[in-house]
Amino acid sequence: MQIPAAFFTDYHVHTSISPCAREEMTLERIIERAERRGYRAIGISDHAYPETCERILGLRREVEALDTGLEVYLGCEVDVLHDGSLSVGADLLAELDYVLAAPTHSLQMFDPDGADEDARREQIERWFALSECCCDHPVLDAIAHPLRGLGGGLEAEPLLNGLEEGRVGRLLDKLRAAGLALELTDSMENYRSACEGIRRFYGAAERRGFLFCPGSDAHGLDRLGHQWHAVWLYRDLGLHGTRMWRPGGERPR
Repeated sequence: MQIPAAFFTDYHVHTSISPCAREEMTLERIIERAERRGYRAIGISDHAYPETCERILGLRREVEALDTGLEVYLGCEVDVLHDGSLSVGADLLAELDYVLAAPTHSLQMFDPDGADEDARREQIERWFALSECCCDHPVLDAIAHPLRGLGGGLEAEPLLNGLEEGRVGRLLDKLRAAGLALELTDSMENYRSACEGIRRFYGAAERRGFLFCPGSDAHGLDRLGHQWHAVWLYRDLGLHGTRMWRPGGERPR
């Protein structure tokens, strides 16, 4: 399958600074792998916690010292906490090239098949609430894996089918007005079981003029640039390069 030019970029890559990433994920090895694959740009987006902040900012010197033809950006992935605040302060985030918001990290490992209707509805309500909180933080640029927590690697359809179309549209309108992009991602492991719900969500976003961010969420070198489902979605939606977000580009309004 021929890969669209937009996917020779990856703005969601973790180094070993992230507790969940492999030790092999050094900046040098990431750049080497990206160069071998013919990439044009790479974005480092480690998990931003109080204990990782100093090391994330320390990467700036390493990025500036690189001898590479790649565009290399230093960002991070920040959690949206239950009260709507971010896992680190905006002063740190302002020093980075871009910030991915992860409103759904706290929603993972939920099994909709083993839950009753009340538990499913609670999960959906939390997804809506945390996603909407992203609008309150101007320092944010894009939402990482926006549908995670409605699947979490388990069967996704029960929750995706429980989303009210009108309410999803209102949420997307708010995110769009806040100038946020949406990540196109492979992070829904059971993609086939949820593909119709995923298409509906991204299709509604496409009609609203969103920009989309290519990102693999790589925690190991074998996952770098692994975006096959995102490529299919890109084609299904009839997207083109001008609809793809990049760090430093104009915010979608």
